Amino acid sequence: RSERAGCFYCQRFFSPGEITDWIDGRQVETGSTEDGVTALCSRCGIDAVLPSAAPIPLNTEVLAEMRYHWFDK
Repeated sequence: RSERAGCFYCQRFFSPGEITDWIDGRQVETGSTEDGVTALCSRCGIDAVLPSAAPIPLNTEVLAEMRYHWFDK
């Protein structure tokens, strides 16, 4: 459902279609969020991906704040 995704670890944006690995299931193959909901970043491989369909804005400021909170604090 998202048009783009962003990683708050590496601070990069990409197409959700580039995501190939999920840490808790086979969501890519089945299309069901019951089969995995945590994507690994297609750039750095870290599980810090936010979709544009999330209820928060997906922009560089949010990614920077999330990185600070979860990784740099």
